[in-house]
Amino acid sequence: MADESSQNPTGDVSVGWEAQVTERFVGVVDRLRARTTQPLLTASRGVVFGLVAIICGLTVLVLFSVGIFRLLNNVLPGGGWAAYLVLGGLCCALGAWFWSRRLPDSSPSQ
Repeated sequence: MADESSQNPTGDVSVGWEAQVTERFVGVVDRLRARTTQPLLTASRGVVFGLVAIICGLTVLVLFSVGIFRLLNNVLPGGGWAAYLVLGGLCCALGAWFWSRRLPDSSPSQ
């Protein structure tokens, strides 16, 4: 390899034009990535993590429902009808509560 002073006879240790062009190109690419690719990566991560959270939440809900049904089936006297009756009543009460909390219809009735 040649000595730095032999390549630049003036003794100036300034950066060559190749390095300046490369730095400018890298800077432009970094700014372009920061404005386009990075927001897309952030949004896609949000979508993926959201889907994973929804799937995990639904799995927990199903397993919790099955566990409550089996617990009620073992605790309550009678056959499986008592567990169905209790859970059905609970679901109806929950649905009635949600129905009472709904927003009124904003369109005028004719």
